[in-house]
Amino acid sequence: MDEQNGANSTSKSEIRGDNFPVTHSQTYTVVTRKSKYYVTLGSESGTIQKSKGALVYGPNPEWKESFVFEDVMEYITLKVYRKHSVGKDTLVGEIKEDIANLKSILLSRTEFPDATQADRHWTKPKTLAVSRDTADDSLPSLSFCFSLTEKSIQDGYHHEPAINLPGSAQILSVPLQAKNIKGGSDHTTLEEVDALKTTYTDPEAPSDASAMSESKPTLAGDDEMKDAVSAAQIALITLRKTSPSSSQNASDDANALSDAVGSMIPVAESLGTLLDKVGIFVDLVQRMAEVASDSLIFFSRRTNASHEVHPYAKLAWAVLSVPFTMLQAQIERDKKLKELAQAINGAYAILTRLQSAQNIGAQYQNEIVTRLVMHTMKCGTFICEECSKHQSFVGRAATNFISLKDVRMKEFKDGFDDLRRELSQAVTVEDLIEDQRNGATVRDLAIHTLHYVDGAGFVPSKACLRGTRTALIEDISKWVKEGTEASKSEPEPKPSTGASLFWLTGFAGSGKSSIANTIAEKFSAGSERCLGSSFFFDTSQSVKRRAEDIFSNISRDLAGFNSEFKNALVGIIANNPDLKGTSSVRRQFEQLVLEPTKKVAFTGSVLIVIDALDECGCDAEDERRDFLRILSSGSIINSSSPSSTALSDLPNLSHLPPNFRIFLTSRPEKEFEDVFARCPNMTRQDLQDVSTEQVDDDLGKYYLDRFGRRSDGLDLRQRFNRLSPGGDCIRLLTEKAEGLFQWAFSACEFILKDRTPLPVLEKRFASIVKKSDLKGLDRLYSEILQNIVEINITGSDFTADEVAETLGYFRSVLGRVLCVQDPLNISDLQDLRPLEEDDSHTRFFLEHMGSVLSGVSSDEPIRAVHTSFRDFLFDGTRGGKYHIDAGEQDDILAKACLRVLNDQLKFNLCHIQSSYTSHDDGRVKYSKAWLRDRGSGVLIYASVFWSNHLTKTLYNEELAALLHTFIEHRFLHWLELLGAIGEIYVAWGAMKTLVEWTAVRRLFIHRVANSHDVIDQNYDLKLSEFGQDAQKFISHFADVIARSPPHLYISALPFAPRSSLVSQRYLPQFPGSLSVEKGKQQTWSPIDRAFGDRGAYETKDISSIAYSPDGTILIAVAWTGIVWLWNPLTGQSMASFSGFEKSRARLVEISPDGRYFAIGSESGDLVLRDMKTQAVLWGPRSVGSGQVSCIRFSPTLHFVCAGTELAYIGSWDVATGTKLGAGADPDVQVKLHPESGHYMTLSQDTTLVACSPSGESLVLFSHDDGGGKWLTRREIATFTEEACCLAFSPNGDRLVSGHKSGAVKLWDVKTGNQISDYPTQHTNQISALAFSSDGSFFISSCYGLTVQAWNGKGAPIGRALSTFRKTTKAIAITQDARSFATAAVDGSISIWDRVGMQQSSLLSAERESQLLFPTLIAISNDNTRFYAACFDHSIREFHLESGDEIGVPMRGHRSTVRHLTISPDGTRLVSCSDDRTIRIWDIEKQTQAHDPLIGHSSFVWSIAFSRDGKRLLSCSGDRTIRIWDTATWDMIGKPLRGHTDTPRAAVFFDNATRVISGSEDQTIRIWDAQSGDQIGEPLKLHDANIHAIAISLEEDIVASADLDGVIHVWDPSTVTSTLQIRHTLHHGTDEVRSLAFSGDGTRLLSTSTDHTICLWDVNTGDLIGTPFEGHNARVWRAFFLDEARIISSSDDGTIRIWDIEAESSDPESRLDLPQSFSRIDYDGWVHSNDNPPDLLLWLPPHYRPGFQWGRCRKVIGCEPIEIEFSRFQHGEDWTKCIDQQ
Repeated sequence: MDEQNGANSTSKSEIRGDNFPVTHSQTYTVVTRKSKYYVTLGSESGTIQKSKGALVYGPNPEWKESFVFEDVMEYITLKVYRKHSVGKDTLVGEIKEDIANLKSILLSRTEFPDATQADRHWTKPKTLAVSRDTADDSLPSLSFCFSLTEKSIQDGYHHEPAINLPGSAQILSVPLQAKNIKGGSDHTTLEEVDALKTTYTDPEAPSDASAMSESKPTLAGDDEMKDAVSAAQIALITLRKTSPSSSQNASDDANALSDAVGSMIPVAESLGTLLDKVGIFVDLVQRMAEVASDSLIFFSRRTNASHEVHPYAKLAWAVLSVPFTMLQAQIERDKKLKELAQAINGAYAILTRLQSAQNIGAQYQNEIVTRLVMHTMKCGTFICEECSKHQSFVGRAATNFISLKDVRMKEFKDGFDDLRRELSQAVTVEDLIEDQRNGATVRDLAIHTLHYVDGAGFVPSKACLRGTRTALIEDISKWVKEGTEASKSEPEPKPSTGASLFWLTGFAGSGKSSIANTIAEKFSAGSERCLGSSFFFDTSQSVKRRAEDIFSNISRDLAGFNSEFKNALVGIIANNPDLKGTSSVRRQFEQLVLEPTKKVAFTGSVLIVIDALDECGCDAEDERRDFLRILSSGSIINSSSPSSTALSDLPNLSHLPPNFRIFLTSRPEKEFEDVFARCPNMTRQDLQDVSTEQVDDDLGKYYLDRFGRRSDGLDLRQRFNRLSPGGDCIRLLTEKAEGLFQWAFSACEFILKDRTPLPVLEKRFASIVKKSDLKGLDRLYSEILQNIVEINITGSDFTADEVAETLGYFRSVLGRVLCVQDPLNISDLQDLRPLEEDDSHTRFFLEHMGSVLSGVSSDEPIRAVHTSFRDFLFDGTRGGKYHIDAGEQDDILAKACLRVLNDQLKFNLCHIQSSYTSHDDGRVKYSKAWLRDRGSGVLIYASVFWSNHLTKTLYNEELAALLHTFIEHRFLHWLELLGAIGEIYVAWGAMKTLVEWTAVRRLFIHRVANSHDVIDQNYDLKLSEFGQDAQKFISHFADVIARSPPHLYISALPFAPRSSLVSQRYLPQFPGSLSVEKGKQQTWSPIDRAFGDRGAYETKDISSIAYSPDGTILIAVAWTGIVWLWNPLTGQSMASFSGFEKSRARLVEISPDGRYFAIGSESGDLVLRDMKTQAVLWGPRSVGSGQVSCIRFSPTLHFVCAGTELAYIGSWDVATGTKLGAGADPDVQVKLHPESGHYMTLSQDTTLVACSPSGESLVLFSHDDGGGKWLTRREIATFTEEACCLAFSPNGDRLVSGHKSGAVKLWDVKTGNQISDYPTQHTNQISALAFSSDGSFFISSCYGLTVQAWNGKGAPIGRALSTFRKTTKAIAITQDARSFATAAVDGSISIWDRVGMQQSSLLSAERESQLLFPTLIAISNDNTRFYAACFDHSIREFHLESGDEIGVPMRGHRSTVRHLTISPDGTRLVSCSDDRTIRIWDIEKQTQAHDPLIGHSSFVWSIAFSRDGKRLLSCSGDRTIRIWDTATWDMIGKPLRGHTDTPRAAVFFDNATRVISGSEDQTIRIWDAQSGDQIGEPLKLHDANIHAIAISLEEDIVASADLDGVIHVWDPSTVTSTLQIRHTLHHGTDEVRSLAFSGDGTRLLSTSTDHTICLWDVNTGDLIGTPFEGHNARVWRAFFLDEARIISSSDDGTIRIWDIEAESSDPESRLDLPQSFSRIDYDGWVHSNDNPPDLLLWLPPHYRPGFQWGRCRKVIGCEPIEIEFSRFQHGEDWTKCIDQQ
């Protein structure tokens, strides 16, 4: 409490947690043995305070800080977060304490005898509300110490209570030690126990045990323990009774024990949190007993009422609590007793998951819980009996408590552990049951992820008037109900004939939609309810109600209709998460509708209503065609197609259950007539066939209803009869309608609109009926429009020109209504008017058009009531003078949109507060609502759709002028707005439209040559050039803008290249952004965009990619076997699925027509899938042993051919999947040759196969057709350098081969001659090759992180370009050869502009230097130099401080260098390589000191010297380890054999007499270095391939690491006895590449493919600080340079030197950016370590390798990047980045 200002405050000096998890889920990047937590505290006022680090970490954290909250009225909230070093911080859970509850604690607690402490109290431990992901075997809980004071009345105001948490409080609290889940035991020293007393005493009180007993009365003694033993024994006898008839006796016995329980409960309650889980469980059972004492909701098997078990549960707690209360101080000193307490709490912790009495019985079985209660009382009885044997036990010393029998203690502990495991399994099972009960929300959330068009269902108010259409509705109803009979079980099940279709046709206005609404309403409720879904198409909403939307809607509706369908659908969505965004009509129908129905037994009819098929919109004609095929049950398939057999099996209505009824309406258009001509199970009814008498009768009823609705009692029919020839207005209007209900509706709406006087109504009626030629809709619409448009502009006051002008305004207004891409309200339509039009015109015309337009009388979007009105106005022959020219309106709308953008766009239009915040879906919705609330809804429309209108117009100067203003002043603000409203991805297409709009194709005549060319010229070069540059800008930065719109200005703009027109135009306007002082990109990268499922190297590595012929789809196959479909124009995912059930996909090929794609697996299987639906058409078919390495469709699409890496090959009929050729028998497999065929390719015409057996020769095979036999092989070359890639030219006359040396060779297929050979263009193994479709060029990539373009003759075009430090694994070129895609090992896909790439290659060739890309390093013994293996297989020496290269390259290896090491005397450098050799280098001379060491028959992975330098060991892919004598370099003894897979690392130990090795067989083995024999059995410490081993300098600690990121630290001296693992560390979930101990063995470095380096405390197993981040690829090695620095190397080709400790600074200050924003993620975001992270800036790929940040002090191997931050405005100051002038 602050005495100065009288502030009432709440002090929280101590917060303590219990049962916090100490290991992380595998979903986190780093897992540590002891977790670190922090707390945030908040009140209802929104004030939030954050704690610093906890004083105590692990499962029982403590915080001792001071927090003050003033004017707290309702509650205080505490949230606990788990601190992560690499991943995001995660919320562990939260508690909420009401002020009223805290007050009650104050009134009830009297445990502070010292008056000075009377205002400070502990809350009871409260279980954190946690998510299932964070819940472990026990739930964490939290309690805190507080004081609560009332503010005095000051200044006439009474203030509410405040919470005061003073840090200066003198009272110390005991951190209660709870069960340490999965983390081992945390031991508390005697000194710590003495410092933290179990009771609150005077600070000067004596600390020994006897003094304690004297300072506070005993809580319990022998009498209490004897009572506990007696009560427990009686209860145990009763519980052992198993007869159900004994339940009453058990109840009586329990009641008899109530007094004993009552006497002990106060003792038990004083125990606090020591056994809090037991107490919480008892409280839950008490609630259960109160709620349902007579039900079977608790133990259904063994008892009949919950209240029978309850007393025993409570008694068990009491019996156990009595002795443990007495032993609280001793528990911390007695390991056995402490472990027992932890085991008890752990078992009961499972039960505390119960959140309400309702759940108790559903979750736990009586058998397990009864045994737990019995075991608890036995344990309590045993301890009570032992304690009773000791006199004055409470006051004795802890060391005297040795009489408890260790064996019995262990038995009880093991018993609780066993029960805990049983309960945990029960909870897992019952949680699923509980999820089924209470998981509706979860299921609903899953269902709601599916796209859904709101408002597309039926509308009851639009149904037929009651009493009309009765006969037709009855016929349809009978048809619907027939489905009920179809669903009934038959004695002899009949074959399913599929769903039935009722097709109702009729011309526009005939009432089809009213009938559809009537049928939907009729079967939507009540006893006849069977409506599964309804979907009404609407031309005015064609953008939203498309063929691509309907089945997603139907699926969601069916989920609401049938719970079993919902459950099935949830499972399908879970397995196919991309379904929620797929636009494939086929796939939606098959997986969202058809597949769930197969898992559900529907009873009765299931009705689906689809209205206005003729108004169905679609984004792709193929989707519309698929939709019609589904509705027609595939009847539109062309039977003459060779693939018709396969296609006819594709999903359609005939595959649905027979009780499904599809009611469909449309106009009788020829397209539909043809489609449904052969449709099975179809009933058709045309409204023209309905009798005229019946229709007229219904129309008459309609008129009578409309004319009789007036509340003033006026008889309109009588008045209108007077004006009607023949005196019958009903008959007259019926005749005029000609059977069209739309005419009747529109006429009545026109006559009766508004509450106008009778004379006006009569006038309107007369205008319709007096003209004898006014028949049909067209004339009705003409009359309505004439009355609206011309009634006020006729007469002498208006000239003909004025009338024409008014008609022009009318066409402009109606044109906007009908031509906008998305319906708008009146206000927005006014804002889109042309300049010459007054804003009053919009409202003037629209407010009178309620008869034909909806929404005119409200602020709702306006649209045509019926599509016939739109047809009338757009048809020049029908609309007459009211005709609207759509092209003219698009021109008007394009100009209007641009004027809106130019006038209203401005900086930070949506008032984004901070640049740190990610712009998630919630903020997108808020931005849209914020704009609409401020009357800027039209700005949203203009931003998204201006280019849609522009593309429909011709070039004109007025539009060009508006566009110039837009690009010069509003372009960036437009991108900002699109980012804010979630529409940034439309920007690229808009700029593409702009470029195309400025272009014109002209015929250029060559007079001299008498020839001509068609060339592209440009109307406006400036617009075109800006548009092209803008496309580049958007491609590179769209993802950044989408993530956080402010970063458009502070991240994207500063990093755009100097040549960018966008940057040149706008960057000077933003002086408060970053400034790249050195290393700025000069021109745009030839990479247009990058996307993909980026992630871990081992999980996201892409093995194959392929373009569809039209370039709109890119298919990628990941190492995991997942197949992805991407839109390469936007980088957005279209679909993903697992390629095979029992294997992994490895290769993909798309058919020449783009209709199919084939996938090959790693086990040699082939499947064919449909491109649209991704459905399997046939397969898998076995090609043969080995991974499928090539696939090719025949040009005629007759067959598909595939081969494997073991040289098996086969062909299959595309239509049927039947095997063809010599190996037509499915059991017969054709093998081309006996050697390995790993490198195999097929020519595009499938007549040639090229392969390189074992990579050592080039061999061709040929055949005449798909059914022919492969001819004898023809060898055209042998290689001294192993081949690893092959590719044919399109016409098959050339073949290109790529080699492990980096050489690229081109061959003449016919002659076998070599056309070209370029051995040095690439510096490392070729990884991929691809020819363009016209054969004019090909692209190659290599493991040296480069790509190279070549002309068709095999000559390089310029120099190889960097892939931005990413290894490319696959290449695909578009059919038009304008772009190509590369796929990298991290899962990223890059789209390259081919022309830009070649230009960059030529510019690169002009530069003298080329980056070396060093990857592996070794450090000289004096730490002044380092040696690096580069991608050109050379080894180079560098000065450590300057980074300068020293001397000449050391060359000799012919393939990738895998390891470097320096001899202990520093004179020799040893390297090993994929070329199977080990080479010894003289460091001083930089030459080879000895002949290469040979003997290994495969890659040599690693090497290591013995400590004395006399021996060297090597590990190889031939599964052996060899030891070499360094004096003679001869091999010592025999190779070490025993590993069943590649040994990846090994070290000497025990004075080089033994060797420790780790292998990909997941074992560690110990060897006798002299004899080569294995010592003992293999050690199975790891569950994944072992890739790294390190040993400390003293050889007392070994660290081993594996593919899953797990590191074990262990004692090598115990390997022959019981191996002792000191710590298990988790670098993450990716492969650990290397390990290195510090010189004193106290710290350990680990590097990983996740781009990070971790530093570990060897003694504690804790991560020291945060990971070192900055590398842009796999980190290969890291070493200690000294106590303060480390050095690392990476696949990104850079060497980094780091400070271990960051420079000291104020951690709370945002001025120290590297400290506050220490993280750099995969995607280039520099951000804080918070959750969610604060975003500082985004780095484009070009800048990442040279970016120096945080602890990184030097980067070697790339161009350095220098960024100036002095003027950088960020966070809440980001808006200051703009020039305020």
